[in-house]
Amino acid sequence: MIWSFGACLKQEDRIILDTYIKYLSGLSLVSVGSKAKSGQLPNEKPLLFDHVFQPELNQWIKWDDLIPKYEHDRSKRFYELFVSTADTIRLEWLMKSMIPIHQPVLFVGDTGSSKTATIQSYIRHFDSRYINLNLNFSSRTKSIDVQRTIESQLEKYSKNTYGPSAGNKLIIFLDDLSMPKIDQYGTQQAIALLKLLIEKHGMYERNGELNWKFITDIDWIAAMGTPGGSNNSIDPRFISHFSVFYISSPSYESLFRIFSTILQSHVRTFSPEIQGIIPNIIHSTLQIYENILRLFVPTPTKCYYIFSLRDLSRIIQSLLQTIPERFDTKERFLRVWVHECIRIFSDRFNNLKDFELFNKILEENSLIKDEKNYLLRKPILFADYRTALQDDEPKIYEDLQDYQAIKSIFDEIIVEFQEQYGYKNIVLFNDALEHITRIYRVLCLDRGHLLLIGVGGSGKKLLSKIAAFTAKYEIFEIQLTRNYNEISFRDDLKILFNQVGLKNKKTVFILNDAQIIDENFLEYINNILSNGMITTLYNEEERDEIINEIREEAVKMFRIGSSNENVWNYFIQKCTTNLYIILCMNPNGDLLRNR
Repeated sequence: MIWSFGACLKQEDRIILDTYIKYLSGLSLVSVGSKAKSGQLPNEKPLLFDHVFQPELNQWIKWDDLIPKYEHDRSKRFYELFVSTADTIRLEWLMKSMIPIHQPVLFVGDTGSSKTATIQSYIRHFDSRYINLNLNFSSRTKSIDVQRTIESQLEKYSKNTYGPSAGNKLIIFLDDLSMPKIDQYGTQQAIALLKLLIEKHGMYERNGELNWKFITDIDWIAAMGTPGGSNNSIDPRFISHFSVFYISSPSYESLFRIFSTILQSHVRTFSPEIQGIIPNIIHSTLQIYENILRLFVPTPTKCYYIFSLRDLSRIIQSLLQTIPERFDTKERFLRVWVHECIRIFSDRFNNLKDFELFNKILEENSLIKDEKNYLLRKPILFADYRTALQDDEPKIYEDLQDYQAIKSIFDEIIVEFQEQYGYKNIVLFNDALEHITRIYRVLCLDRGHLLLIGVGGSGKKLLSKIAAFTAKYEIFEIQLTRNYNEISFRDDLKILFNQVGLKNKKTVFILNDAQIIDENFLEYINNILSNGMITTLYNEEERDEIINEIREEAVKMFRIGSSNENVWNYFIQKCTTNLYIILCMNPNGDLLRNR
């Protein structure tokens, strides 16, 4: 009952259904102190949704009791860390119930409700018989893009039957399903194709002959935002093929558990006073975030004022760069925390009034107001580039103290930069030094991509190049010609992926709005940011060449199986790790907002 009729209800409506079920059932309610058994209903927490019945124990269990203990693994990258909560355990249970019976599943919820992270974590733990395909949708996703991506994972079984490689099953994760724009006929073409594929178990070839292709051994998991704003409503005939579950935003308690668990595990080797303030830091971070959501909302001139729980994650990610030798007092650790809050939130603001309002939020925070003279002393800049020109010295994330110290570091860096790239007479004033440090900071994070917004001639591209050079990354740009088109862009992307995936070179891809002569370029960028790779970029022959070239390295270094699928996933992983994208955009006009 609760996961059929009540599955797609929001929290306030679940309360009503819960009360109604308990009333109609006539079953006795078991309160705090004992477990409800068969023929009884738990009343320990407000809702039945907070419990699961386990037949082997013949009793109801709270989801909270099923949360595994978190084990922090410092060798993992930040995006691989996952802290289970009652919400994520429940979501995984729903997927485990649906996938074995081949029932498509759709999770609906607001941004930051952990839909994508939980689904990807669940999919990663499937056995080797399952091949995973992530399809991330944007407003420009077309049906042909979806079809080509799916076809790239299929093999021919017989005359007109296709499926994943023999003995395997394909799980397709459709993320941001509601994003494709609606055409003049009221149709989302990508959704119409998926409806045909799920409904009829096949689709037509696009080679002119329109032959029908039966497709087997595919399971479906999808996620989308709550309809409204940029999230379109989807054809109910398509939705009818899915079991739909509403995922509410994580509670304050869940967020506190997630972030405090990760950060507390990181500071185990720090001083006791730093370990003791971690709960207060998390509470204060959540309070600041709530104020940000309330006071800073997107408008036509502030279309990028979009904040989500991913921003909270980025604050914690940056704090994991700290070491006990540099941050040995409570005040020093609080100062780096203030720095990360400023970088994540304040760097997005485009006017003085918003800066001042944010500073007021910081100054009134209970952790800051008693020590605000030290904690808010300018410049508030942290980085690890003090030893950038010394290859044998470790990089240490630290407080850079003042502009003079930063300038003395870059005086040497700029000399080498000008010699290598042919620039002359570069003068770095304080604002330029601050922008370089901000860009450099992001490039040093896992999957650190940037969107730089500023009028033409403000130095976005030059400062990005200096930051990339400081990080010892390669710089990649496209060169426009008279006949440059989408095919040319695809060829350039192949060169880029060969550089980061085969040659193992960390590379910054800088793309400005003047170079986006075809809006389809942004669809490629969206796929790279979401999945690390454009699935349809290589044909089968090119893909096999890459696999053969990198197979020995993949097997030796990571002890993975030598199957083509394993080696290709290793190549994608290298591309994801080594590639950083910087988009330079002009805020004037409607172009940025429409994109």
